Amino acid sequence: MTVPDCTALYLMEHARAEEIPLMGTHHSNLPEYLDHYPGLRWLQHILGQYFRHSYNYLQALYCTTPYMRTYLTDTYKLHRVTQLGIWGRGIDLDRFSPVHRCAEFRVARLGVTDPDTAVICFCGRLVIEKRPDIFARVIQRLHKENVSFHALVIGAGPRQDVVKRLPNTTCIGWQRQLAQLSGKSYDITCYGAPSFSWWVITEHSF
Repeated sequence: MTVPDCTALYLMEHARAEEIPLMGTHHSNLPEYLDHYPGLRWLQHILGQYFRHSYNYLQALYCTTPYMRTYLTDTYKLHRVTQLGIWGRGIDLDRFSPVHRCAEFRVARLGVTDPDTAVICFCGRLVIEKRPDIFARVIQRLHKENVSFHALVIGAGPRQDVVKRLPNTTCIGWQRQLAQLSGKSYDITCYGAPSFSWWVITEHSF
């Protein structure tokens, strides 16, 4: 189980009836989403307690980092209702390596001809909780300081106006083929949302 939503409730009910053990993974701190929506922050505690109640039915809940396990222990006392473990993730450095860089894409789609120019990527839904505003501030500061760079944005959403106005920036939306090519074309991932775990963002990027 990844998120204790309505579908997960049916899953838990079935598992209890059939005496099937359940495990879950925790990768997004969903109650913190409400920080970004005016008038809804008061629901954070209720949502957090609902999640705690749901996780109570799991034999184990795996977090993506030691920090997240500590956060869930200190904030929601989840260690009292289920076993908290670490689901470590990483990157295959042979598969995801600069040697696979697609120079053709950098030149044709991004207009980057200098191999020393850093391409900085944001990959994800352009919504307020993903904090595209932080990405935008980074790009604006680099431009102001005359740093050699080009920004690449993969994704779409209601906050895409924030990134479309940025200098030295190419937005390609969710074009699957282009996204696969662009994954071999950038050098740095820039992602500012604090409510997501490190490996989830890395997976989005690749």
